[in-house]
Amino acid sequence: MQKEKRRYSPFRYYRVNIILGVLIFFLGIAVLSIFVCRVDKFTVEGNNILTEDEVLRASLVEKYKHNGLYDVIYAKFHPVKDLEFAEKIKVSMRGPHEVVLKVWEKQTDYYVRDDKDLYVYCNKDACVTQVSSKLVSDALPVNGLEVSHDKVKAGRKLPVAGNRINALKVLWKNIKSRKITVDDVIFSEDGNIVVNSGDVKVRLGNRSGLEEKLRRLAYILPMLDGKKGTLHLEDFSENNTDIVFNSKKKKG
Repeated sequence: MQKEKRRYSPFRYYRVNIILGVLIFFLGIAVLSIFVCRVDKFTVEGNNILTEDEVLRASLVEKYKHNGLYDVIYAKFHPVKDLEFAEKIKVSMRGPHEVVLKVWEKQTDYYVRDDKDLYVYCNKDACVTQVSSKLVSDALPVNGLEVSHDKVKAGRKLPVAGNRINALKVLWKNIKSRKITVDDVIFSEDGNIVVNSGDVKVRLGNRSGLEEKLRRLAYILPMLDGKKGTLHLEDFSENNTDIVFNSKKKKG
C-alpha cells in the first residue's frame, strides 16, 4: 500500500514567515530604542504648582528613564493618577534625545481651610479640586467659612450653605473678568462679605446686588491707589447709590 504524500501548505509557510517578521520587527524597535532613543534632556511644560522633579518622579521609571520610547509607552499604559494638583500628564518625544512632559494642573482659584487646617482648593464653580497641606501662593484666600474635613469630596461642591456658594461664584467671576485686585475674602457669621485690597477694606454687605457692587468696585478701586481706609458698599442699591470711603492716615 502506497503512503499518501503530505500535501504542501503555502498557508503554513506564510504564517511562519509572518510570525518571524513580526518578532524581528519588534526586536528591531527594541534595539532602536536602546541605542538610538537615548534621552539626555527632559522638558516639563505647563507646571506652575508642581516642581519639575515632582513631575519627573511621578511619570518616569527611574531604571529606564533615559530610554525615550519606553518612557512614552509606559506613560501611555500607566497614566499618573495620584500626584497632587496634577489633572493629567502627557509624555512625548521631541526628537530622539528629548522627552517632553506636558502637565495639566487642577484649578486652584481660591481656597478655604477645613477643620483639620488643610487647604481646600476650589474652581470657579465652587467645586473642590484638591485638598492638601501645601499652600498655593497665587490662590485667593477665603476666610470665615466653616468646612468639615469629613464632608469635603473632590469633584463635589464645597460643603457650605447655598447662599455662600452663590456668593463665591459671583465674587470669583467678577474678580477675574473685571481684573479686581483682591488679597483675601472674608465671610462674617451674619453673611456679610468683606474683601481686602492693599490698604483698602471693602464692605460689600450680603449677597443682595453683589454683582453690581463689584462692578462699581472695579471702577472705584483704582482711584483709591495709595490710600488707606474702608470703602462702604454694603448699603448700595438701586435706591441708594451713595458710596462712602472713610480714609485713614497711613503710619510713617
